[in-house]
Formats: sequence, structure tokens, C-alpha cells
Amino acid sequence: MKTKAKRMMFWGAATLLLLVSLSYLTRPSRVDVVTYTADKVWVKVHGPLFSLCESTDQLFHQSVHVRKGS
Repeated sequence: MKTKAKRMMFWGAATLLLLVSLSYLTRPSRVDVVTYTADKVWVKVHGPLFSLCESTDQLFHQSVHVRKGS
């Protein structure tokens, strides 16, 4: 009886570890780019799992000289 409970706990822990690992591998991250101006530039990079597929990274630029709404 004890070995069955231990086996169930092992597979439960292994499943939880697998789910946490998969959620990390698919999580996007943000890389800030240092520039010589006050503008903000960053790259949105998808998780390491998506690096095996076609690139879908995004580059963003926010100028400090442009007012909102213009």
C-alpha cells in the first residue's frame, strides 16, 4: 500500500515539474536595448521552445520627443 502512494506522489510531482517547465519554455521575455538617445527600444522575444520554429520576435521603439496622440 505504501509503495502505491509513493508511486502516485512521484508521478504527481513529475507531472507538476513538466507543466512548470513547459510554461517557462513558452513564456515570452523582453530585452531592453541601450541607445545613445533617451528613446526606449526593446525586443520582445518568444520563449526558448519557439526558437526551433520561424522567428516571430518583435522590435519596439518609443520616442520621447513624440507627444501622445500625434
